[in-house]
Amino acid sequence: MSLVISSVNRHFDLDKGRQVQALKGIDLAVGQGDFVCLLGGSGCGKSTLLRLIAGLDQPNSGSLTLNGTPIDQPRDEVGIVFQEPRLLPWQRVSANVGFGLKGVEKGAKKERIQGILDEVGLGDKGKSWPRQLSGGQAQRAAIARALVQAPELLLLDEPFSAVDALTRADLHELLLGLWREHGFTTIMVTHDIDEALALADRIVVMGANPGRLVGEVLVSQRRPRNPSAPGQQQLRRTILDMLAQGKARQPDPSTRENQDDEQIRRVA
Repeated sequence: MSLVISSVNRHFDLDKGRQVQALKGIDLAVGQGDFVCLLGGSGCGKSTLLRLIAGLDQPNSGSLTLNGTPIDQPRDEVGIVFQEPRLLPWQRVSANVGFGLKGVEKGAKKERIQGILDEVGLGDKGKSWPRQLSGGQAQRAAIARALVQAPELLLLDEPFSAVDALTRADLHELLLGLWREHGFTTIMVTHDIDEALALADRIVVMGANPGRLVGEVLVSQRRPRNPSAPGQQQLRRTILDMLAQGKARQPDPSTRENQDDEQIRRVA
């Protein structure tokens, strides 16, 4: 699996001819089996970038390719989990999980659905209605729906932000177990530094106004990771420095002072 993002820009039109630059000059490469977190504050374009990777939106300029093919529409080899489970309330859990399985023989489909439900800890919930699930269980069902087609790339848009801390820890463990077992590449959006440090091999830090990449941190510590370990604390400080840098508006490179600032940012 190879994802390459080159010089991607995305703006949105406002009233009276105005525009907002959501993403500017995004360059990123992600390889097979990587676990990448896109980390940044609100409005930095994390979710916009994820939508582009998913094929749910298109850039104004630049390119995104998956395995050498342009991403211009949603693809079966990409699964996505949103912040909310987005389960269809009129369908039972098993039907929700198997919603995207088209052209699969009935017996094989049932077997695949039950298999992934077992993996996410919902083996006995297939006949339940979404309203009968807890928040954590609903998100497990959403993860199962994304993985039932055995995607090469799993995208997650702040999937654990609405659950309590204990449930979040359980879901972290579940996600890492599935990632190890199946070997899919993972790109996860988060605004939580500790979550990124617990899960990711690479943390891509984004800044706002416009949305851009500020820096990248590699996390080499073995899992499970101790957030109090000196190495983790140093990485946390590095990320906080990057986030502070990302809060500043990107300078206009047309002036000499701004060119100097831009050079410093690149060196950093």
